[in-house]
Amino acid sequence: MKHGAKLIDVRSTREFRALHPKGSLSVPPELIKQDRVGLERDTEILVICMSGRRSLRQARKLTGLGYTNVANVAGGFNYWAKFGLPVKRSR
Repeated sequence: MKHGAKLIDVRSTREFRALHPKGSLSVPPELIKQDRVGLERDTEILVICMSGRRSLRQARKLTGLGYTNVANVAGGFNYWAKFGLPVKRSR
């Protein structure tokens, strides 16, 4: 993220509001399905969910839509928080 990658959180809006990685964008699966991600196709995209399972599926969908630089965050938000990376609550 320090070098321009966009972190997209594919959990539900409710989950995102409760607590999410600082700097992440909420992009629920419905928006991916509708191809309404709002990013350029060559943007470096990191996809995160709670454990890494949903995000892996959504990362594959993004690739199928023509996004060329997509990676799944293994371990998801569980690992993000476990390793003390910055988090934020939405209001």
